[in-house]
Amino acid sequence: MSEEKRKFLRFECLVPVELVEVEPAGGEAGAAVIENVSREGIRVVLDLGTELQPGADLQFKIHSSEQGRSRSLQGQVIWAKSQDGKVEVGLRIKDLDQSAKADLLEIGYNQWRKGQAKPQSKAKSPAKPSE
Repeated sequence: MSEEKRKFLRFECLVPVELVEVEPAGGEAGAAVIENVSREGIRVVLDLGTELQPGADLQFKIHSSEQGRSRSLQGQVIWAKSQDGKVEVGLRIKDLDQSAKADLLEIGYNQWRKGQAKPQSKAKSPAKPSE
């Protein structure tokens, strides 16, 4: 059995972001989606057209229509894998101001709660014997 390395709870979400920069240089800027968020990291899926190596730095812009502003997020690649023509990446957050981190965690938490509130399909209980 593998040991769980995560320190913090992850919230599943779909937060569109814009990839701004990849260091060392590679890939093109474009749209991406944060699929989960925790206090320390995010999982993001992007159309990059190139593989990413652990240690690479990515910079994103998070656009908030609710707040009418965008924020910058920088993270370091911990792992990356190609899936269905896209690249799925685990990032450790390196640079994100505290209020932006709180906003991102709140978005993730609220989307997670909505998913938890959806009714689960109830399994049929066995018929009671007649008396």
